[in-house]
Amino acid sequence: MKPFFVLCTFLIISCGTVADVPQPISNQERSAGEDAIADSLLLKGDRAGAAGMYTSAALLLPPGTPERAELAEKAADASVSVSFAIAKLLLETPTDTAPFRAI
Repeated sequence: MKPFFVLCTFLIISCGTVADVPQPISNQERSAGEDAIADSLLLKGDRAGAAGMYTSAALLLPPGTPERAELAEKAADASVSVSFAIAKLLLETPTDTAPFRAI
């Protein structure tokens, strides 16, 4: 009777445990990851890839945040060609140089 009781207790305890479920990554965490990847691409000399990653990272953040504006500036600095997405991001922040940088 005692082994049966131990076995039942073990089964009840083990059935009550829940495996850890990974939580979804927030947009801010994804943005930070893409920012780091863009920094790495820039160091390797891939300016176009870095500009694309900075743009993607900026678009993950809410409009008007300083982080989004900073990523837009980084994208503009890394960009080697005209990008309407970068121009739009630059124009979201009302600075004196934003219109000129967007052109």
